[in-house]
Order: sequence, then structure tokens, then C-alpha cells
Amino acid sequence: MSEDIPTSGKLRIAWRLILLIAALFVCVPLYYLAAPFAHHNPVPRLFLSWALRAVGGELRVEGSLASRRAFLIANHVSWIDILALSAATGTAFVAHAGLAQSAPLRWLCRLNRTVFVARHERGAVSEQVDSVRAAIDDADEGGVASSACA
Repeated sequence: MSEDIPTSGKLRIAWRLILLIAALFVCVPLYYLAAPFAHHNPVPRLFLSWALRAVGGELRVEGSLASRRAFLIANHVSWIDILALSAATGTAFVAHAGLAQSAPLRWLCRLNRTVFVARHERGAVSEQVDSVRAAIDDADEGGVASSACA
């Protein structure tokens, strides 16, 4: 498969990975430095904005943003959509609990206040609803978005 990618494409991929890693190395210390002083830490939004640019995304917002206590449901096409939504609005996410299986991904998601829900755990529905409600109450200007893959 890597033979199908031209050298210029491989260089572009390498450059974008370097940019993503650099953004991570800059933003993680900034996150922990800002954490004691900011109720809504601005660093995850900054990181996600930089990550969006690093992968070649360009953000353009049209219309007005939803109110502070909004719950948005978005059927996204790729993980780049998540970068754009969060970079534009500062929203937290409700995500499938399967994402929490990867420790590094779970850690990054939690930095942005992601709430994980397990649809198969019927007995935990009320606790999960309470977690989502708490995230909405605690959300900054972006509210909370439920993200579902098509």
C-alpha cells in the first residue's frame, strides 16, 4: 500500500504528523499550567484548532453559534469534523465508550471534557444521562455535541 503513495504524499503525511506531535507537546504543558486558573481551560480548543490546520482543514463558520446550554447531534463523516466542531465552538463531546478503550485517546478526550456512554449498558442509563446533563451545565459557549458515525 505504501508503494501507492507518491514521495510527495509521504512527505506531506510526515509533515502533518510532525505538526500534530508539536501541537501536542506545546499544548499539554499549557493545559496543565492553565488548569488551576481557568474553569474552562482554553487549551483543548487551541490544540484542536491547530490539529485541524495540521491535517489540512480550514475552518469557516457560517451563521450564529448555538446557545451556551445546547445539545447538538452531529453525524460526522470523519474525525476531522470533530476537530472543526470543537475548534469553532469549544464544545465537549458525548462519545461511544469504545473510544475509551485506548488509554492515550481516552486521556486526550477527557482533556476536552468528553463524556463516554455505553449504549449496551442499559442499567447505567440514568448515570450516563446525569453525566451528559452535568457536561451541558458545565459547558462553555459551545455546549455539548453528540457525535455519531454514519
